[in-house]
Amino acid sequence: MIVITNMCKTAKILNDVLEYIDSRMRIFIRIVIILQMGLMALIVNLQVVARYFHVAFIWADEISRLLLVWSMMLGAVYALSDNQHIGLSFIIDRFSGAKRKFIMLVNNLAMLLLLVVIAIQGIKMLPMFGMSKAAATGMPISVPFFAIPFAAICMIIVLARVIANLVLHRHSNVVLDRQS
Repeated sequence: MIVITNMCKTAKILNDVLEYIDSRMRIFIRIVIILQMGLMALIVNLQVVARYFHVAFIWADEISRLLLVWSMMLGAVYALSDNQHIGLSFIIDRFSGAKRKFIMLVNNLAMLLLLVVIAIQGIKMLPMFGMSKAAATGMPISVPFFAIPFAAICMIIVLARVIANLVLHRHSNVVLDRQS
């Protein structure tokens, strides 16, 4: 009985740590996405106005694409953290109680496994670019591709929190949103 109590305390502490990391990560990601989208809008509009005067900024296209890629990947992390990602909830909604919790747990474990593979393969992919640089900016090609493993690692943290919440909550109507 003492072992189970200690395991529950450890799980609760881990859950609290994951909640803290997730909440700080959400704040940081939200600020970064807002800044990226604003900067991207500014660059694209600047490029449109400059072309009207027959001036072209060769770096604008590369930078706006970089910002778009990172915004998309960070947006996926934010959506997952806020339980706003696309899902087939009509299947899960057909179940209740322990069956629902089990299906949600299996679903989240499968997503976690996929994200671990994406993170590992994304990290393995980075050295393949070597010293390649973007044509206009001279930025390493690995910078936009780093968004893949970075976002996967962030999503792993989010899913660890979600799975910890599922395991710790014993009631049947476990909700994955921020209010759980």
